[in-house]
Amino acid sequence: LRMPQPGLGFDSVAANYDYESYGLFIQDTWYVNSNLTLNFGLRADRPDVSVLPQYNALAESAFGYDNSKVNLEWLVQPRFGFNYTFDSDRPTQVRGGVGLFQGDSPQVWLSNAYNTTGYNYIQFSQRLNSDENWEDLPFSGDGLNQPVPTNPSAALQNVNFISPDFEQPSAWKANLAVEHELPWYGMVGSAEILLTEINSALFYQNLNLGAPTVQGQDGRDLFWLQSAGTANRPWSRTNNRALRDRRFDTVYLLDNTGQGYSRQFTMGLERPWLESSAWSWSLAYTYTNATEVSGLTSSTASSGWNYNYVFDANEEANATSRYEIKDRILGTLNWRKNFFGDYQSQVGLVYEGRSGRPFSYVFVNDVNGDGRTANDLFYVPSGPGDVLFGSLSSAGVFTANPAMEQAFFDYLRSNPDLARWAGSTVGKNSGRAGFVNTFDVRLSQELPGFWKKHKSQIWLDIQNIGNMINDDWGRIYDYGFFANNRIASAVGQYNGKYVYQFTRADDPTAANGDADGFNTGV
Repeated sequence: LRMPQPGLGFDSVAANYDYESYGLFIQDTWYVNSNLTLNFGLRADRPDVSVLPQYNALAESAFGYDNSKVNLEWLVQPRFGFNYTFDSDRPTQVRGGVGLFQGDSPQVWLSNAYNTTGYNYIQFSQRLNSDENWEDLPFSGDGLNQPVPTNPSAALQNVNFISPDFEQPSAWKANLAVEHELPWYGMVGSAEILLTEINSALFYQNLNLGAPTVQGQDGRDLFWLQSAGTANRPWSRTNNRALRDRRFDTVYLLDNTGQGYSRQFTMGLERPWLESSAWSWSLAYTYTNATEVSGLTSSTASSGWNYNYVFDANEEANATSRYEIKDRILGTLNWRKNFFGDYQSQVGLVYEGRSGRPFSYVFVNDVNGDGRTANDLFYVPSGPGDVLFGSLSSAGVFTANPAMEQAFFDYLRSNPDLARWAGSTVGKNSGRAGFVNTFDVRLSQELPGFWKKHKSQIWLDIQNIGNMINDDWGRIYDYGFFANNRIASAVGQYNGKYVYQFTRADDPTAANGDADGFNTGV
């Protein structure tokens, strides 16, 4: 239960501040000769805030960070580019460049430090029994006077820090491309390589986990209570984060990481419209290899930390990016004709074939005891007997379930993508949904304009037209916004082995949400 601190209104919970961004840019173009052009640029960006978050002395004494500090410095970004045109019978050019570029504005992530200072709202929690049932509280429409549990825990603070060394997100980018007109039918061939290296990306840590109490069977740090007599007991929300500072609940730190990169190579062939032709087309293929520490798929600090799937909590692990599309084929076909005077009619067809999005294999429940479910990368047993399948009672008695064990390994044998990790923990975003094929159509028609010598245009776009024609075509199967496949629960550790419970793993579904929040649709 969270509510504004007594005597404060809802405005106290809002991130109430002004955010401004300043940008300076200078660029010069040098035409060295008729073949070579050079571009030089320098950009500097700096955000600014009108006020600082309310200072929390208790939080600084506990975690060593000043929550009122918002360090915003100038980001200086040099850039260089060139274009060289060859003296040849058919047009040929080489172009490229290198530079530092700012990422997304960090405003929404900075706002968490304002609405979670420890003084904005008060938090109570209470469970009635070991089954973790919540007390039923009467409804009240008065947001400032909510009912409090009869036997509440002490009021807890939630705090967000911004690292004193915080830097705006930025990345170094470099590209090199060549385009050449081929000797056949006016076709143009091209190739380009694009390299991106993270200079500074955003990364969240939860500072109030406490020290780990023990290691799991696969070597990950666990934070479950390990006092006398609890080592072989089932895990419960009542005993996670055993060594945390109990004056606080969640305490997040917004920090930076310098890890992450992408490598992209594109080659293409294009036949542009010629004056005598009614047809044009293009075909291109792009290969991508991209890594990241954190996908930051949402705006709040809790989501930024919760949905980063890792082996160890707070681990700065660089792995396959959640947004990596490894293989992508893009084709276009266009036709034009003047049916009415010089007003042009066009029909365009776009084909995209791409690899499915990456996803992570995770446990269903909270395995490491960090207080968050379905964010722990799954450990794949090497074979029967490696882990235990069954139930674990509160008295520490394990009961085997051979049928459950058989069902799991039957599932594993039918999923070679997961089975290849047998005896180890799967990598983050190591799974990938199936290949996707879609077609889009555009119909356009030129019409008279509102003034002389002007034309207007109307058009109709039909996305994924194959699915409109046939329900079985153009379907996109995906693992949804969270991009995870929950396999099984680990309900405890018995004599050093995980105790698994398995019913069925997740299946990809059609028309699910994309990782960036947009619906992939069918």
